[in-house]
Amino acid sequence: HDFPEQVCVALARALQWNKTIKKISLASNLFVSYQCGLALAKMLCENSTIEELNLSGNDFCAAACRRLAAGLKSNSTLTALHVSARQSQPLPVDGIVEILIALGSSVTIKTLDLADQWIGGWAGSYLADLLRDNTTLTSLELFGTDWMEATFFELLQVLRDNSAL
Repeated sequence: HDFPEQVCVALARALQWNKTIKKISLASNLFVSYQCGLALAKMLCENSTIEELNLSGNDFCAAACRRLAAGLKSNSTLTALHVSARQSQPLPVDGIVEILIALGSSVTIKTLDLADQWIGGWAGSYLADLLRDNTTLTSLELFGTDWMEATFFELLQVLRDNSAL
């Protein structure tokens, strides 16, 4: 893998108008840049057939996460998002928060993979809000997630009350 950034941008632009692909995995390519995040966001805004997107193992910067979140907000077909971390290199906390906020308004997301991400502190509160408000999420992957005790107990309470998961 390890595609250069220009490959990520070119691939996202090509997929932007593809109407047959439903599942895309760009896992473990070490994408990091704002430009890559922007291209993927545009793809999510324009492509109405993508149902599953795997971006696990990439090292997106906070700005790229913000762009991805903007794309997630306007996408109405995505049912699964995988953004698990790569070898103890979680996404920036503010990037995770942006993604969680974007997914909070999603009426289609059913699967969310946050394995090995750092969800402590304020990111955990946003995850709790997502779980409290989202009624379509049926699968949540939190394997290896780093927690803060207060966040963990807040999530336990929400999970007790969530009937979808």
